[in-house]
Amino acid sequence: LEVPRARRPTKPTKASRTRRLDAKRRGAQRKRERRRPGSED
Repeated sequence: LEVPRARRPTKPTKASRTRRLDAKRRGAQRKRERRRPGSED
């Protein structure tokens, strides 16, 4: 029987963090555009 290796937590790379934040920004932008335009007095 093989013993599973212990998982070691690692820090996310700078590139992956940047990618994630870009995706978040794009999602927020999409939601912002989807909202109804407010009443402009």
